[in-house]
Parts: sequence; C-alpha cells; structure tokens
Amino acid sequence: MKILYSCLILLSLFSIVSLSQSAPLNGQTVIFCVEEGEWPPFNFAKRINGQKTSETMGYDVDVINMIFSDHGIKAEFVILPWKRCLMRTRKGVYQAVPSASKNPQREKDYLLSEAYYTMTPSYFYLKEKHPLGLTIKNASELKKLGKICGRHGYNYVNFGLENDDVCKGSRTYQSLVNMTLIGRCDIFLARYEAFTGLSYIGQDFISDRRFGHAPIPNVEPEKFYIMISRNFKYAHELKTILDSGIFKLKESGKLQSTFEKYVPSRNGSSK
Repeated sequence: MKILYSCLILLSLFSIVSLSQSAPLNGQTVIFCVEEGEWPPFNFAKRINGQKTSETMGYDVDVINMIFSDHGIKAEFVILPWKRCLMRTRKGVYQAVPSASKNPQREKDYLLSEAYYTMTPSYFYLKEKHPLGLTIKNASELKKLGKICGRHGYNYVNFGLENDDVCKGSRTYQSLVNMTLIGRCDIFLARYEAFTGLSYIGQDFISDRRFGHAPIPNVEPEKFYIMISRNFKYAHELKTILDSGIFKLKESGKLQSTFEKYVPSRNGSSK
C-alpha cells in the first residue's frame, strides 16, 4: 500500500511539473529526425500496397504522440541518414532523435530522456559453419570466431564489445546478411527486436533458416532513449515532458502494451 501511495504521489508531482514545463511548447511542433534506413518496428515508413509513403509510423510515433497529446504539442518526423540526423540534431536544426542507445559522447552532446524500451543484444551466424550452434560465455569470445560485422554508424558498446571490434561497413541489414552469406563476415550483430521488426518492411530475415542466433550472454538488455538537442531553446522543458510522459505510460501499462503491439518475443509469443 505504501509503495502504491508513493507511486501515486510521484505521478502527481510529475504531472504538475510536466504541465508547468509544457507551457512554452503548447501549440508548437517538435521535429524528430529518424533514420532513412528505417528502424522497424520503432520507426519506419508506412506502406500502401507494398509501396513506401512519406508517413512515419511505429512504436516511437505512437509513444511520442500519446505523450504530446496531453500538452497540445505536435510531433513531426523528418527522415535522413543516421549520422546526419545526429549531427543536425546536435546543432539544433532538429529538436530530438528517438530510439538512441547511450554512450559517453552522446550524453555529452545531447540531453537523454528516460529509457522507454529495451532490446536484446544478439549475434547471428551461419548454421552451415556452426551446425551445433555456438556456446560462448561472453561477448569477447565472439572475436575468436572471426570477423564481427555491424551497421555503419551504429553503437555496439552495449554488446560487451568496443566499437573498434566491429567492422561497420554495412549500411543496411541486407548487406550484413549478404556479407555473411559470402563469407566476408563470420558473425554479425543486431538487436533482436529491431532485426525481427524488419518483417514490417518486407525483409523477413529472422525466418531465414540458414542463420542461427542467440542473445549475447552476460549482457544486460540495452536501454533506448530519446536524445534532445542541447541547442534547442526548450530542451529541458522537452525532457521534462518526455520523462513524465514515459513514467505515466509505464505506470498505466500503456507503454508495455504498445511495445507488445509491435514486438514478438523470441519464442514467437507475446512478451
């Protein structure tokens, strides 16, 4: 009962602070930059009859719109290459970038919201090379298996590796898959939830029986944040609105139910 009472008090305080902080942003539009390579199921282009449209949809869009609906704020999403998103948001051209992992440089360059979902750092391999699967105790053992590959511009420090341990020449997951199939990569890294989410854009790699996959052992689920430009005039106000909204959605169960709407569990059932 005491815990419930404390949560209710905290939620009330968050709501009061959030409402007072939202005044400068009421009726305004906050521009989020998302990656043109898409990050399904968190943000990706809506398809009509298999054709991409200019509309962005996904978990990020749903969560941000739910939070902003309480404050009369509109969200707009622009699509650019990932590194350009980071650079332009850092400079204040855009206000925020959703679905970002944390590292020391990013904490210096941006304000980070509270974490609003987690993903599972995983490794993928060809079953033809490893028919019995792989048994590893930690991420460093992956380096003994050969060349480790990842996506260009992506952050892999939360996989238990240094970014320099990963060859990050591939700009798409299709490239990662192809490079592994032709033997130019021995292992590739991906967040399981993002990799399986590719089915939303017609790339159902997770069902390819040529590949095996497993979570990297002894690595915590990776937290993801909304990064806010420190050069945005109302950066701290926006952070307060997002943080209080995330807390409110967690407490109500809506954050989890929205996540389950998009992300299947590893065994195929809902999380």
